[in-house]
Amino acid sequence: MKEFRTKAFEKFSTMPIENSQIFKKNTFFFTFGLDKIRAEDLVNGKSTVDKKLDLEAYVIQSGFTTVLHLSDDLKKKGVILKNINDAIKEDENLVKEFFTNKNREIDKMTMFNDAFFNSGFFFYVPKNVELEIPLFILNLNKTKVQVAKNLILVDEKSMVDIIKEDYSETQDESVVSENFEVMIKDDSQVTLSNLQMLNQNVLSIGNYNVYCGKESKIFLNMGNFGGSKIRSRVNSFLIGDGSSAEDLEVGFGNQRQNFDIYSSLNHIGKFTIGKVLSKGIFKDKSMGLLKGMIKIDEDAKNANSILSEHSLLLSQDAKADAIPGLEIKTNEVKATHSASVAPLDEEKIFYIMSRGLSMDEAKKQIVFGFFAPVIERVNSEEMKIKLQDVIELKWMNKEISSELSKKIFDVRKQSERKIESDIFGTHYKYR
Repeated sequence: MKEFRTKAFEKFSTMPIENSQIFKKNTFFFTFGLDKIRAEDLVNGKSTVDKKLDLEAYVIQSGFTTVLHLSDDLKKKGVILKNINDAIKEDENLVKEFFTNKNREIDKMTMFNDAFFNSGFFFYVPKNVELEIPLFILNLNKTKVQVAKNLILVDEKSMVDIIKEDYSETQDESVVSENFEVMIKDDSQVTLSNLQMLNQNVLSIGNYNVYCGKESKIFLNMGNFGGSKIRSRVNSFLIGDGSSAEDLEVGFGNQRQNFDIYSSLNHIGKFTIGKVLSKGIFKDKSMGLLKGMIKIDEDAKNANSILSEHSLLLSQDAKADAIPGLEIKTNEVKATHSASVAPLDEEKIFYIMSRGLSMDEAKKQIVFGFFAPVIERVNSEEMKIKLQDVIELKWMNKEISSELSKKIFDVRKQSERKIESDIFGTHYKYR
């Protein structure tokens, strides 16, 4: 691990903030460096956690502190949930693959996390185990610097849902860096949902790398709402033949927030399917960058991929850019991308107001309508409801706390809603 961390620090010190020539001028993180972080904050970040959750499997992260709970029934099935440091010492045969993975996406922020991670967990689901209850992860930011590395390994013919929520319990300026490495073996399925609702004094850096085996599936539901500067990277590697990934991204910026959101689909195996739909709304003086890339390797015959990025501007001072890219190295594939940035349509506002709504209510209806195709696609009912709640709070410019979110969610009734059609299939090029 010392060698691993040392090499990571060397790469972090020399790498540019963006690897791709396409995106090298499109980032809000040109000035990020260790001058922003005190050395003592990297090693002295213990935090008290006084919360307990009435759940069978959960993780509470706060600074360097990681509280873990796994029911006896899940332990009997062979499920493992451990602190990252304990897993490195005690389960080397399971975690070693994460640290030697050649498919892993390497960039400056990933290397920062590799060099300085001081917390995190390891979660393992053994073969032929389908978990009916999700793993719930609650991240409570209380310290100046939090650098967490989380490893998730789902063995063959297994299934699990993972729900993660991020909140702040301090108003101090802080840095939150998280690396999620998710390895899905053959014929398995994972749903990973994340709601990032940190306060606007936080520099938020999230890296999600997902590796899919043969006929495996990953469903990603990502909501970015908090932070001052937000850098999110979701990289899906479709390694096994017949594997698939669906990545749904939602972002809502207000005040002076800066969003740097990137999603990539890396087709390596044959007959793989990748879908990304990313939507952002920006108001006040917030800014957004929605970036994406489809990569299809030489041997990825019959790959089927779509990347769609769309932004809506609610004020004259808000700015956004959508930058999709394609890198295709073989034929016999289907790949398409779309992008748009637009202000509110005055005719739509006028039409809705003619039905008796105020201008503010008319704009609100357009906002929810803009996000509706993404929310309806989310395959977690709990996540659907929470996304709607958080969008409402952002519209009202309210700070989101874990207590406030829970109160709202508790009074909402979960309702089953069927997906009437495939939003990706209606894309004119995709047909």
